[in-house]
Amino acid sequence: MQLEDSCYLNDKDALEDDWDFNTRKLLKDMLKDEKFEPVLIQHLKELGDFEEQCEIAEIIYEIGNTSFSEILQYMNSDESVEMPDNPDRLNSELLEIAVSRIYEEEGYHVEKTKKTRKTKSKDQGADLILTLYGNERLAVQTKFSTETNIGNSAVQEVVASMKYYLCNTSMVVTNSYFTTEAIELADANEVKLIDREQLKDLLLTYNRIFKQKKHTQ
Repeated sequence: MQLEDSCYLNDKDALEDDWDFNTRKLLKDMLKDEKFEPVLIQHLKELGDFEEQCEIAEIIYEIGNTSFSEILQYMNSDESVEMPDNPDRLNSELLEIAVSRIYEEEGYHVEKTKKTRKTKSKDQGADLILTLYGNERLAVQTKFSTETNIGNSAVQEVVASMKYYLCNTSMVVTNSYFTTEAIELADANEVKLIDREQLKDLLLTYNRIFKQKKHTQ
């Protein structure tokens, strides 16, 4: 997700041109309070609107002491979202978040392929890219369904996405099940499939580990 391109956070000169003297002075005065920047950061993490995130991010980047890379991490943060322990409690967005967290816990770097939450552009067949440095780069498509099993198209799309995202393997994750045809096609193309039963086990394991870590902190 190229947040810096969407928010122009990588162009400091452009940002400086957008700030008038009075606004800059007001914000600098506010940031003299040591508690003010953490409050802005927390607000940034909780915002659901990408354009509003950009506005807050520009303030932090231009006036505050938080690094550019940290701001991007906060904009991608899903920390405030509670992780369900059952596939029945998931929706499309939570399914993607669940996969992200599960594989982050296993040491993968997780990248979302969609530029913004408002984008109408295609994701080229993968919702997430999971990278285990020195080992694998995994294209992942998450498929949420409450009515039908997942068919061939999901497998075809994620296979096609591998070259686009420079991946060496791929996976489809669903809260439902896969059709026989999809399973056969996945086997032929070495695509890993995670259905609702496997997902349930992953969620239970993640929540158990998370609670243990929280208890020891």
